[in-house]
Amino acid sequence: MYMRMYNDELVSVYISEDLKNSDIIGKLKGRNSAGVTIIDGDEVTYCDIETISSKELQLIIRNSTKVTIAIKLEDEEILEYFCDVAMTEIANHPTESLDEKTLLEWMNRTLDAEIVYSYIWKSYQPKVIAFLKQKALLV
Repeated sequence: MYMRMYNDELVSVYISEDLKNSDIIGKLKGRNSAGVTIIDGDEVTYCDIETISSKELQLIIRNSTKVTIAIKLEDEEILEYFCDVAMTEIANHPTESLDEKTLLEWMNRTLDAEIVYSYIWKSYQPKVIAFLKQKALLV
């Protein structure tokens, strides 16, 4: 699974390897989907996940070369994602004190460029900073 921007929204993209567990398919059905892409050789098919039953989707995943499902993230999930990235960066760069500017520089190097330059990231930065200050992780 990886994150990317799609139509000015942050989406979580599940790839074929993620989708081998049938439990994940049940969790994805009913979510705000950005769509399903099915690739078989040179043929690429795009469809809405809601038009396919869970059983059909499982068969498609098993019988296709590559399948990706993109799910639009809710506000809480977006904040959680950015906070997870921040916490990872803090763990990877142990320091006595940390300021906002340094943390954001670390995160910008980690995040996909499309996300870094998005409105979504800019609008969530204050929320991430507030969360980390509440946890006493930023000075």
